[in-house]
Parts: sequence; C-alpha cells; structure tokens
Amino acid sequence: MKLINLLKKKSNINEIHSEINVDEYMNNFFQEKNHTLDLTKPLLEVIDLKKQYSKKKKPAIDKLNFKVFPGEFHAFVGANGAGKTTTIKSIIGSYRNFEGSIYISGINNKNLESRQKMGYIPENAIFPSRISCFDYLVYMAKLNKLKTSEAKLFTECILKKFKMWNLKDQSPNNFSSGQKKKILLAQALSNNPDILIMDEPTANLDPKARIDFFKILEDLQKQNKSILISSHILSELDLYSNAVTILDNGKIAYSQKRNKNDESNLIYRIRLSKNLIGKKIKDLYEVNSSNEIIHDFKNKKNLSELINYLIKENLLLKFEKYYLSIEDLYKKYVIHGSVHTTTDEKNIDHNDQIFF
Repeated sequence: MKLINLLKKKSNINEIHSEINVDEYMNNFFQEKNHTLDLTKPLLEVIDLKKQYSKKKKPAIDKLNFKVFPGEFHAFVGANGAGKTTTIKSIIGSYRNFEGSIYISGINNKNLESRQKMGYIPENAIFPSRISCFDYLVYMAKLNKLKTSEAKLFTECILKKFKMWNLKDQSPNNFSSGQKKKILLAQALSNNPDILIMDEPTANLDPKARIDFFKILEDLQKQNKSILISSHILSELDLYSNAVTILDNGKIAYSQKRNKNDESNLIYRIRLSKNLIGKKIKDLYEVNSSNEIIHDFKNKKNLSELINYLIKENLLLKFEKYYLSIEDLYKKYVIHGSVHTTTDEKNIDHNDQIFF
C-alpha cells in the first residue's frame, strides 16, 4: 500500500529535456562503470551450487560451476525441469538456502551490495495499478539510488531510446507484451548493472517485438554489459550468444565460450554425392538424414584420410568447417532432460562425437 501511494505522487513530466542527445546520455550513463571494469574477471561466478527442495527427492541442481565474463551474451539452456529457474532464483537471491557460492562482480550474492551489480528481467511482468510508466520508472530509479532529477532524466532518455516516450502517461498494465518487457528492462537498467539476468524474457512476444528486444540487448552487450538469458528458442539464442551453458538433469552438461573463428575447431560437415543416408562410411562415420557427415575430428590426419577415401570412391561433393549451433550442442550433450526424467544409460555412448 505504501508503494502504491508513493507511486501515485505524480512526477513533473513537464520538466523534459528536448535538447538532450539521448544516445550520448545513455552511453555516458553506462560508461561510468566501464572504466573500472576488469574484463578478465567474471561478473558472475557460480561455484558448486546445489539446491535441494526436499531430502526425499534428488537435488534440483547439483554442483553447478560456470562463469559469465564482461560483454558475454551467455545462453542458459535446458529442458523444462532441468534446473534453469532454480539456478536463476538462487543467483538473484530469491533462494537463500542453498549449498555452494555465487559471486556477482566478486561480491557474494548473500551480501545485499551484490544487488547493485545486477538487473533481473522475469518472464512475467506485474506492475502497480493506476500509475503511468514514467512515474513507475522514476520511482524505481530512485529506489536504485538515483536522485530525483537524475531519475527523471534517466526515465525520459530510456523511454525515448526504447521509442516509448509517447506512452509516458499510460499505465504499463495496458501495454503489449513487448512494451512491458521494455519497461522491465528499463527498470533493471536504472541500476546501471554489470550483468542482466533474464528468465524467458521473449516469451509471448511477436516476431517484431523479439527482434527489437534483442537489438537492445545487442547494443547493451557493446557497452560490456553481460547478459545471462534463459530461453527455449535455441535458434534465436544462436544468433546472439558468444557463450553457452547447458543444464541436463540438474547438472551442467556443457559450458563454453563460442568462437566461430577458433582455429582449433576440427568439426567438419561433409556432403556426399551419392545417397547413403543412415549408412556408415568406413564403419565409423555415420551419414545423417541430410546425406552429410558432421564429425568432430580429433586430428587433421583422420580428416585427411576420410577426404582422400571419399575422393577415391567418387563420393565427395563438398566439405567445410562446421560451427556447432546451440541446437547441435543440445542434441549432443543432453541425455536426461528434466531432473525427474529417467533414461536407460546402458544404450548411451558418452564418447560419441557424431552429430545428427
């Protein structure tokens, strides 16, 4: 009730700054922290994280270890029930009772000071009733320790940046899903966080709203803001992410940076001139449903031997270095899915390096 009453105290939105350069202001606002940011140190570090809701059940997440560095667009992927939301709630402080440690910009997340280093965008947007988006954002910015004049200036600039200034007098409860997500993002950014944590932020957004939202995130990444984002739309994450962590059965199945220019990458896609779908070449290299071999070669000698064999047998159409998509990685590393899914591991070859 106190929050709603405070929000109802209208900000003087007549005090606008028509002459201000919005892009310059936003750049300066974010750059305040950049000059002190050590790009070699993680902004988020999760160490041996374990969360168990009941002693009678297996842990929802168990011994998680991963890092997010400055400027990373870090995809956080897993099936429903794999432990993504539990991990995120532990990171942002919604869960306090867990084993292990979480550090935000080097500060333990059980220390309230860590809240000043991160912003959170949940899946669902809930706003107070009968309040304009301008007044709401001004108040939230003041909670994030901006002075009233600074809070108003920030709110004006961020709404103009997000092309929502014409909606300043309207309630965010009446906005579209995409507009609501922009308000949540604006709220999180008033804190000038080092890292943004997002749980399914583009759920229920139409294609244009998704594109607009990711364009904003891409611009923030250029300001060395780190983004940890959970989403089921793997192809979408594939366009923007430069790091990925995959959860399977409450544990980390894969966590790496992604670099298309990595010279050590020896994954190749080999297209065949003859239809051999479902068969194996040299009893080792399986041909997928697209009549291709996609294989992670351990050394160049093995690659060379296969290419020479295919040329000799007149089977080679084309070969090229292949960059594994997040979907490829998911198919390769995810075995169980949910924590509560059971799988017969006897039929799983954990050393298999063939992708389908």
